[in-house]
Amino acid sequence: MATGASVQRLVVGAVVLLVSTLVPVLVAAPASAQGCMVDGTTYTIMGAGSRIWIGTSIFSEWKPGPASITRSESKTGTTSSSHGSSDTVSGGVNWGVVAAQYNHEWDRSVTRSSSLQKTWSYETQVPAGMTARARVFKKAWSFPVRKRVSYKKSSQCPKVSDTYNFRARMPIRTNSNSAYCDARDQWPATGIIPHAKCTNV
Repeated sequence: MATGASVQRLVVGAVVLLVSTLVPVLVAAPASAQGCMVDGTTYTIMGAGSRIWIGTSIFSEWKPGPASITRSESKTGTTSSSHGSSDTVSGGVNWGVVAAQYNHEWDRSVTRSSSLQKTWSYETQVPAGMTARARVFKKAWSFPVRKRVSYKKSSQCPKVSDTYNFRARMPIRTNSNSAYCDARDQWPATGIIPHAKCTNV
């Protein structure tokens, strides 16, 4: 039969065991408190950039050379903005904001995307030893941009902001005939060619 003293020791031991079991749970911080809350995002245009051509959604099948490709089709051709394939931009890019700032600061007329419904006639020659396709390209601008994401001040957030540098590639707004050209798109496609090289030769 347990004495009063032994009963007291059992009760105390149970309390100590209960407390030691609960403490780790009580002191653990919630996962949501360990992140940073975005306070704002800004974009800075870092330069005037240069002219390029961006590949549209109008293109032929791939063919190994030597080959001649001639196509005519009625459909909607679209062109979209993008950044360099090696660029890392967390959270994506607000292309509308970037276009507005670039157009204002450099008197340009780029847009986040464009589309045109028409009958497209395009062609190219594929030389021996090359695999390529014919593709319609649209005039565009490539320019440097800096994205800065600032965070709300918090004991749970160890940083003030993050900065991402990237190269924007944005088509011009106009859909005139001179805004498009057809050219050879060599495998593997990059979707971008220098302004001086939109040619079939």
